[in-house]
Amino acid sequence: MEDNMTEGYLALVVSIIVSCTPEVAFGRLDSSEPKSVKHPTTPDELADMHKLKCSGMTYRELAEMYGLSPYTIYGRLRQRRIR
Repeated sequence: MEDNMTEGYLALVVSIIVSCTPEVAFGRLDSSEPKSVKHPTTPDELADMHKLKCSGMTYRELAEMYGLSPYTIYGRLRQRRIR
């Protein structure tokens, strides 16, 4: 039950920060979606990643949400100097 509550709170935070519906936030957090090998990051996604990272999400949580590795998230944010 605690995992469901954590997932719910995380989806709520994502929906507030990224300005999307809770359903969209749950979809972004759903780890059952297939992960892409190469995932180009749009400027909007980078801005969202930055907002979520500043709000306290870990690189691991962001990586699960975007289907990337934590190192890729770190590198993309660092490369664009918005870490």
